[in-house]
Amino acid sequence: MRVQQFVPLVVQIPSNSITKSQAEALGVESLISWQGPEISISGYVVVTQETFWGEFDEIGSTKRYFNIGLFPSPDSPMGIYLYISDVPLSGCSPKSGYGVKVRVDGFGEWGCKNVLTVV
Repeated sequence: MRVQQFVPLVVQIPSNSITKSQAEALGVESLISWQGPEISISGYVVVTQETFWGEFDEIGSTKRYFNIGLFPSPDSPMGIYLYISDVPLSGCSPKSGYGVKVRVDGFGEWGCKNVLTVV
């Protein structure tokens, strides 16, 4: 029997905080640990903002979908970097305090708060 394991470890944005203009795009790197058969995963990256009803309120116009194939790792967990580029920022108002969230369908979501300023 093969074990299937998918563990999100961290979402990384260059430095602790980054400043981008609305005309630029964001690239997000996420480190995961994978053990299991070869599969294809899908999900999205999205810019978030903290509101009174939730800390990861998604800004829908910034959503960037992805599909990535993971190679088999039968013996031990393998660290894999997912890099999702071209996350649009045009839907963000100029301000600080934005977060970033990564969601992988069927496995969960994770993110960072207060890491992005849009000018």
